Amino acid sequence: MWRVMTKQHNRIEFKMQIPGHARCLFDGGFALLKKLYRRCDCDSIVQLENVVNRSSTTNTAVRYPAGQRRSWKEYLGQFFKPMKGIRQYQHFSVDSNEPGIVTAKKTCDSTEEKIEILKDQGFQFREIRRPDVLAAGGLSESRVRYLYSHVRPFVRPAFQEETCPSPVQ
Repeated sequence: MWRVMTKQHNRIEFKMQIPGHARCLFDGGFALLKKLYRRCDCDSIVQLENVVNRSSTTNTAVRYPAGQRRSWKEYLGQFFKPMKGIRQYQHFSVDSNEPGIVTAKKTCDSTEEKIEILKDQGFQFREIRRPDVLAAGGLSESRVRYLYSHVRPFVRPAFQEETCPSPVQ
């Protein structure tokens, strides 16, 4: 909705899978990854990325940059109401001709329902503003100690300090 109301898109459609029907082409790619991963020593994120890339000609690892998380829920909560019963719907669309309205369908053949989610019906975004970037929280002290004592023994010595560093004293 926010992307349509800030004129970054004219229309967005979002379709969810039917619960229980999750088998698809992606599962096959994941199975190939799992098969290779079981036969590889993988002690770091770089090594995991290499395993993903080698597992199939169609598998490509996509790493997301650190530090790019934003507090979207808090930011958008100022302008939009939560959509009641959202889990019963599978098809959603938002259109720039109907700002603040989500068109939802329970199945592909069911009738469309128009749901107003804007808190103030006359509200318009004047500029494209994004919420602040959240600082990475890092690992808690107890988690660092756990990794050091329980996981580090299984990591090859060359990668122990990178993967499971010593707890700060």
